[in-house]
Amino acid sequence: MIDTYDLYCRFKQAESVVKKKIYKKPNVKIFERRVSIDNKWFLEQIGLKFLTVWQNIDPYTYFYIGFKTKKSFTFKNFFDRKILDRYIAYDKSKKRKETPDKKSIIKSFEFIKNSHDVSLKDYCNIKSNGTPIIFLDYVKNNIDIFLVIYCILYKYIIVTEDVQMIIPYIYKRTEDLTLALTPFIDFICVQENGKI
Repeated sequence: MIDTYDLYCRFKQAESVVKKKIYKKPNVKIFERRVSIDNKWFLEQIGLKFLTVWQNIDPYTYFYIGFKTKKSFTFKNFFDRKILDRYIAYDKSKKRKETPDKKSIIKSFEFIKNSHDVSLKDYCNIKSNGTPIIFLDYVKNNIDIFLVIYCILYKYIIVTEDVQMIIPYIYKRTEDLTLALTPFIDFICVQENGKI
């Protein structure tokens, strides 16, 4: 089990960062005296969660998001669904890359060449059950997100409501991703015209 004192320290550290205060590690004796039995129980319960169901969740980051989400984040708010949902969204966005990668784009073109042997524009017209296959291949990590954005930008594909449900991350962030893509458009054009 994660030590309740250690969790308390992470909780206080996250609080100090959000409230822009200098963090000083609490003394163990002060922790034993000041923290109520009920609050220690909440610390034990969330410690159990971090060891089992939430083993992939970083306690400090979870507490940080808790303080960012609720103005008066306390021990009783540990299991608030809104905080967990925000942590999940944060974790997903962190795992998704935010800048184009030439190697990934080249791999995407190689995938298209090896699996379909068609031009990028023709590939975007291939559908599976009415959905452009590029979106399905993106979900399977065969196609780079920035190649999808390129195809949307150049109107090789149209994003319908059905497609929005398959790629909500891309749809909601198209503008940001397009800005990140801009310096790589020439590179993708060369790949498109030279390799396919």
